[in-house]
Amino acid sequence: MDHPVTLEEERKVWTIHQSVNGTTYYYNRATKKSQYEMPECFKTTEEVLEHPDWKEYRTAEGKKFYYNATNRKSCWQLPNEVK
Repeated sequence: MDHPVTLEEERKVWTIHQSVNGTTYYYNRATKKSQYEMPECFKTTEEVLEHPDWKEYRTAEGKKFYYNATNRKSCWQLPNEVK
């Protein structure tokens, strides 16, 4: 059985390049394919979830938490409504 791939492992498969005209593109060494869209492993939580109300923050100690500015709620775990 395969183990889950971590974001760090997934990022190692990708390389970032620029075309002659300056456009950024991404190359996947495993699949040998290029793409212009940023792979999800490089996106922030907000970009992946595309949920405008919830944002990811970190405490001074570096611990992640999520805050919803609309309803002024915060939580330590990714809210179910955006999973």
